[in-house]
Amino acid sequence: MYFTSPPPNGDLLALFCKKSMMRNQGNLGTTVYSFDQLIEQQEEHIEFLERQTKQIFSIEGALEKKMYGIGTGELVVVAAPPAMGKRAFALYLISKLSPPTSESAIGIRYFSLEHSAADLFRLILSNHTGYNRSKLAKMMTDPTENERLNTIYTNLKSKHHFVIDEDRFADFLDLALRMKHDQFMHQNKIVIIDYLQLLGQCRNSILETNLCLKQLKLIAEEFQIIIILLSEISRSIETKKDRIPVLTNLLELGQFDQYADKIFMLHRPGYYGFGKTDDELFSPQLMKVFGFNKTNHTNFSVKMHYEWLVNRVVDL
Repeated sequence: MYFTSPPPNGDLLALFCKKSMMRNQGNLGTTVYSFDQLIEQQEEHIEFLERQTKQIFSIEGALEKKMYGIGTGELVVVAAPPAMGKRAFALYLISKLSPPTSESAIGIRYFSLEHSAADLFRLILSNHTGYNRSKLAKMMTDPTENERLNTIYTNLKSKHHFVIDEDRFADFLDLALRMKHDQFMHQNKIVIIDYLQLLGQCRNSILETNLCLKQLKLIAEEFQIIIILLSEISRSIETKKDRIPVLTNLLELGQFDQYADKIFMLHRPGYYGFGKTDDELFSPQLMKVFGFNKTNHTNFSVKMHYEWLVNRVVDL
């Protein structure tokens, strides 16, 4: 019997082993181990886990007064209908998180299941510079402006070490194996999955979605990392007059409240063309964030500013 590295843990061990035996070395692109080597790998895995300690990343900005921070071992869900700015909000979260100890750079693994690495890289640059894609394209052709972009990128790398993975995974178990392997090799602190419904096994039924959520939570705890999971919500929200998302719209797809430590649901009134309301003046760039914090069982809401031309979320 042969297994792939790293050896998996958890209650889906049998499924992982079955997957490993069904695929050959060329398909997975990883080393194949015999049973004796598995024992050695498992001992190294135990030593690796013993070195993992829980850390709390403090959060700045508008969310600072709403929540203490985000801890390693937590599963964070960012949910919204299409075109609400899930990706931009995930990048906002990353920019506001600060580790408890000074580190050269926070390791971030971004699994982009929809966009290419080049598109996502331009999005990250646009997010940090405030320039749209056409402006960035012109800057890249100008030697002086290109040098300026390189300086911005260098400063970004000093805080966040991004690794963008644009592979299209056949199913969730392939992604889980890659995540486990990456943690042994790179020891990232934050993993972003963009997004849940693009994983075949996670969209067919509520049961399969729950299984995916459970395994992501186990991986977060096992390797003491923060997993930010982007997800759509039930299309039933389109039947609501105000289109404001509530937790039940998300729970129609799976038990997110059971496995996620924090949930953020996004709403942009301007996208639906809503006008003036009783308590605020309509703004096409207004974003409302509705949060659920499982740690202390609190709900909260925050108003933010969404710059849709550069796909960036900023504090009001």
